Amino acid sequence: MAHFVTHIRFLGLSCGGALSRFDHLAERFLRTYREGAPDYSAERVRLYQAVSYLKLAYIVALVQRPRTWQLMVASLLREAQPLV
Repeated sequence: MAHFVTHIRFLGLSCGGALSRFDHLAERFLRTYREGAPDYSAERVRLYQAVSYLKLAYIVALVQRPRTWQLMVASLLREAQPLV
């Protein structure tokens, strides 16, 4: 679930230039999951989101290498930092 939310935000960054472009969709998905999950843990979600951001930073920097990879990696790392 955290991986999916992170990828929704990454889609905003890679297609729209801003991580926040699809935040309304990510928040809606997370809210629906939180309301229906009997064992929801905000701490676990934050940890998995941080891991997902780091994985995406690695993929962008070393595999995809788009023209704006440095800005994208910096954005991803900034998102991961407060989560851990």
